[in-house]
Amino acid sequence: MPSTPNAGKRLLELVASGVDLVGWGTGGVFELLHAYLPLPLKYLVDNRSIGFEGAGLPFDVFSPDRLLGEDPASTCVVVYSTFWRDIEQQVKAMGPFRCVSATQLYADDVSVGRIETLLGTTPLPRERYPVRAESGILVQGPIEAGYTAQVLASYGQRFPQAHLVLSTWDDTAPALVREVETLVDEIVLSPLPSVRGVQNRNCQLVSMQRGLDACERSGLRSIMKVRTDIAVLNHELFDIFKNAVLAAGDGAARNRIMIPQSFTRKYIPYHPSDLVQIGSLEALQRFWRQEPDPRDFDMVDVMRQSTLDLLGRERVCAESYFGVGHRRNLAEACDGTLADAWRYLRDRFVVMDNDTFGLVWMKHPALLQNLPLEQQRQTVDHAFWRLLQDADIDQLVRLSPIRIDRGTWYHHAP
Repeated sequence: MPSTPNAGKRLLELVASGVDLVGWGTGGVFELLHAYLPLPLKYLVDNRSIGFEGAGLPFDVFSPDRLLGEDPASTCVVVYSTFWRDIEQQVKAMGPFRCVSATQLYADDVSVGRIETLLGTTPLPRERYPVRAESGILVQGPIEAGYTAQVLASYGQRFPQAHLVLSTWDDTAPALVREVETLVDEIVLSPLPSVRGVQNRNCQLVSMQRGLDACERSGLRSIMKVRTDIAVLNHELFDIFKNAVLAAGDGAARNRIMIPQSFTRKYIPYHPSDLVQIGSLEALQRFWRQEPDPRDFDMVDVMRQSTLDLLGRERVCAESYFGVGHRRNLAEACDGTLADAWRYLRDRFVVMDNDTFGLVWMKHPALLQNLPLEQQRQTVDHAFWRLLQDADIDQLVRLSPIRIDRGTWYHHAP
């Protein structure tokens, strides 16, 4: 069940409203949230409706055109996707359907409360001084109307001594740029890459590389990298990072990057989270100085067909694309084994639980809150990362309940 009464109330009200519920999306978001609390969906639709026979989904899957036969007055579309806004527009083009985001519908009280607090932040102009800070915050991604200004203002309040850089796109509406330009110390405007890459991975590479260049010019030594749709509420994070690196005991403060549990995958090799990262300028440059990915493929289809080890070795997920590239920058070989992937997380990162960061995902709050136990086991939390520091990793792999050379993301194999 959802972890707070209000989340359960919203879901029950939706079911009790008497409308037919149609789910849109069959990927990881559906897998996570449907396991969290199943809704009585009539069926699923997906732009990739071909080839789902035998995929183990609990509902029939059709193309979106199936909605054309439904009555918009008595049908609600529940979108299970992080591309919710794009799908919402697609639904609107098909009729006046009610359309809700599952990642917002399932949000618990803690997440909702954090978002309400952030949206209540008054965006006050930032006092600008010559750069004297050693620490910086690099916020990268598109400016979103309705919350980016408030998120940036919250950083000014929580991290008043940090140099604040926003790295975004040169095609941003001038009004949006004006809305945030007094809230940061520097704005970097870059052209969008001609090939954006699967999951917009090349966009992230460009905005990070240009943003890190700005941080280097300003003489910053420690950087917190965060996306424009993510808020970090713990104002003590830079101190936590320094202490955590010292506690690692290897003197590698310039090499380690601190990351959250969410999207740091345990069974997809080389998959460190990219939601938030804290590290030295040198460490982040080694992570993000990579060539763009020229490939084009359907992410969900590949994840359904490939074993977990191939997802890492072939750099299918954006995080694994970055992780393998990072290892190459470090002149470290990748053999694609689980043991090698866990040693990479052990030696190059400090993994902390989400609550250490005080993370809020403005667009998809449910994806960062307490997960079902089975989903938690698929990510590396701080306790497991600590275990990696002292354990015999080869023995841990032998005890692992999942064989990454046999299982897929949707069908784990013991």
